[in-house]
Amino acid sequence: MSGGTPRLRPADDSETQARLREVPLLINVIEPDPRWQPTFVSDRASLLDCLGNDEPDMLRRLAFYFGRPPGVDLRQPVWRVVDRLKALFPDWPYDA
Repeated sequence: MSGGTPRLRPADDSETQARLREVPLLINVIEPDPRWQPTFVSDRASLLDCLGNDEPDMLRRLAFYFGRPPGVDLRQPVWRVVDRLKALFPDWPYDA
């Protein structure tokens, strides 16, 4: 390392911020306990990265919520999963 303090760059979250309504809702479907929900989700993070649930549990919870298996790749970034879910379920997120 050359002299000086190493620079830290914050992770980009612009895509996640553009889906600010859907991302927390999706996370809440999979992990309803706020103590286990992430405080920050970068554009590179997948649901498998930011939640402690295993993949079968996540898919089971999503299938229960949407009424059928959603057919999404949980290894994709969260914002891409949101876009895929919106394509599959055009009325989502559902208004109360």
